[in-house]
Amino acid sequence: MEMETLNQWVKKLLPYMEGVRIDEIEIETLEDDPGSCMLVRRHSGEMIAEMVLDGEGELRFFSCFRATEFAPVVTLAPHMVRRIAEQFIRSVFNDDAKILGFSSVVDLDSIYSVDFVRKDMDGIELPNSGVSFSFWKDGRLLDMTNHMGPLILVNEEEAISPEAALDLFMANLHGELKISRYDGEIYVDGDNEFHLIYDFLTGTPDEVKMDGTVFSLAEELGYHQPEFERLPKERMTRTPLTAAIGADKMSLVYEEQLDGADYEVYSDRPELSKQDERLYEYDEPMEHAVKMISGHRSDRIYSAMRLPPENGTQTRSVGKGEAYEKALSVLFGEFPDADRLFRLRKEDPELYDDENGDLEVSGYQFIFDRFHGDLQIEDECVEIDIDAATGTVVRYDASERIGFCADALTSEAPIDIEAAKSLYMSNIRMRPVRARNENDGGAPVYELVYIPEFPAPGGHIHAVDAHSLEMWTVDTGALLEE
Repeated sequence: MEMETLNQWVKKLLPYMEGVRIDEIEIETLEDDPGSCMLVRRHSGEMIAEMVLDGEGELRFFSCFRATEFAPVVTLAPHMVRRIAEQFIRSVFNDDAKILGFSSVVDLDSIYSVDFVRKDMDGIELPNSGVSFSFWKDGRLLDMTNHMGPLILVNEEEAISPEAALDLFMANLHGELKISRYDGEIYVDGDNEFHLIYDFLTGTPDEVKMDGTVFSLAEELGYHQPEFERLPKERMTRTPLTAAIGADKMSLVYEEQLDGADYEVYSDRPELSKQDERLYEYDEPMEHAVKMISGHRSDRIYSAMRLPPENGTQTRSVGKGEAYEKALSVLFGEFPDADRLFRLRKEDPELYDDENGDLEVSGYQFIFDRFHGDLQIEDECVEIDIDAATGTVVRYDASERIGFCADALTSEAPIDIEAAKSLYMSNIRMRPVRARNENDGGAPVYELVYIPEFPAPGGHIHAVDAHSLEMWTVDTGALLEE
């Protein structure tokens, strides 16, 4: 890459590297990738930014490291950040600014994500076809990605109607009865309590193609809902977690209260240094120590972890069957009626480590999902990890509301699923959009497809309450402008 080309881009980007003069910047490139370069401050070697150019000398990516040095102290309105992005496009990309249109500003907690795209001849947006930005909320640029370049538009000679697409969508819609928490951070009017619902999220098609093909990304990627296995009812061995993880033979060396929970550290080395910062990090394991979190003034343990004990042979001595028996004994030790409360998620439990280029089984992870009868209580589970070399429990993690009693939710019969499905579909219409894929050469290909469009307040409806018929709608408040 010619240095003159690199210098031209640096001059254009200089206004977004605040507090740096052009004569202070030195460009460092890689021999095998001259288009990727680091911008550093002369003499001090401070990393200022990263710049990536393609083989044609066009700017593809820019990231400003100085923008991460301090958190925002002010917050700009979304439209003001949009103007900064528009100015960037005009000054950096010149004539290309004429073919780009504003798409959206999205609020992502501490940053704004801003997107500009191209459109087809009918005014339909082409996703990831323009320039995308991330800004701190005070307007400082974090990074920019340029997606512009040749693209292919595919138009079917014949296309089905929106009404036909809607019929196909409904015919392929499936709902599952389960218990789930109405998360207020995800759903409009969510009350954070458990409800009996028909879940349509995992059984909803993603799009209907113009030739009538119904497409599901999950199926395309080979994803399927997990299967579950019932637990054996008779357990001769029930091991308390404190014994299985070794805390019962250690001394309490540190304790702290965290948001209504008790954090405790046990160790067989009483002289454990109080200067070790890891002592105060509840999610980082330590040698000769067990870290445990339990309910304040309760016997419920929610988290426990340790590093595997030293094993001189360093050879695998515990098989999958023996590890499963150990996990079951711990689960029944904590939940005497575990066979009624849990089912084993049927997944390959092996955990692997890279040993000199070879993958070796280092442990086993068993996930036990909560059930109420035959109904899954979504996202509530217990995970138990067993070290393969020693057979020791090295991690135990239980959901915050793992002990939830769902009897009240099933005392009343749910509505018929067909009624829930009809309600779900009642206000949906199918909208044509451009779906982006890539051909064998890596060029973006945009195909016209139908996707469901939901009524106000927008977003997607994930579920229907099986008693009240309330529709669980994703909170789209983060989408500030579109």
